[in-house]
Amino acid sequence: MGGSATTIKTLANIYYKGIQALCLELALSAWKVGIDPQLLAPLVVKPVESLPKEEEMAFWIIRGILQAERKAAELESIIKACETMGCQADHAGGNAQTSEDRFRLRAQELSGG
Repeated sequence: MGGSATTIKTLANIYYKGIQALCLELALSAWKVGIDPQLLAPLVVKPVESLPKEEEMAFWIIRGILQAERKAAELESIIKACETMGCQADHAGGNAQTSEDRFRLRAQELSGG
């Protein structure tokens, strides 16, 4: 498989850059509403702190598959709450909308729709 190492590195970098972008957007949104982002750190880390690192990706994939429709509905509520608090769509709301759209798309695909 020619180029597979480069492909794997590129795909992994998409993940890392996405996580970095989400952390930045979370911090910006927290600051905007007067919350120290460090107060959010324990809540963000808690879902995966007990998982071995090798299993972390599988954990999130399985959760996304099993709960895609519910997560999309939750994100819709989160987006509305974020807007009420004054968070702009280009901060947490923009990422949340993209995530909601992706969960809805995956839920449709998984249900055969």
